[in-house]
Amino acid sequence: MIKIQNNTATREPIPDFLVGLAPESLADLSWTDPALGVSDCKWWPEHDGSASLGEHEVYGEETLTIDAENKRVVSSRAVIAMTQEQIDALAAEQAAQLQARKDALTVQITALQNQLAAME
Repeated sequence: MIKIQNNTATREPIPDFLVGLAPESLADLSWTDPALGVSDCKWWPEHDGSASLGEHEVYGEETLTIDAENKRVVSSRAVIAMTQEQIDALAAEQAAQLQARKDALTVQITALQNQLAAME
């Protein structure tokens, strides 16, 4: 849920005293006591409108757009290319995971070969 106040959408959690209310109740809080400080706020559901990531892409800055017609907030994140440093770090992490898997399989194979040899 995304907070809307003064026609501006922001990522802000629902206050504890409103948690559990139905989305319909959160869509317009003008019914609340002004002393609570939320009577001019709304919390609308989020719809992710971000493009899918391709290889070596990451999400960048987020834009929140109020869709008043559908009473929701569309979030879209910019897609940016990874830096060479990020690509290298990702490749190193994948290589380390692959090597760890190979090492684990080698240990299992050795244990199975030892068991087989003990049976002869």
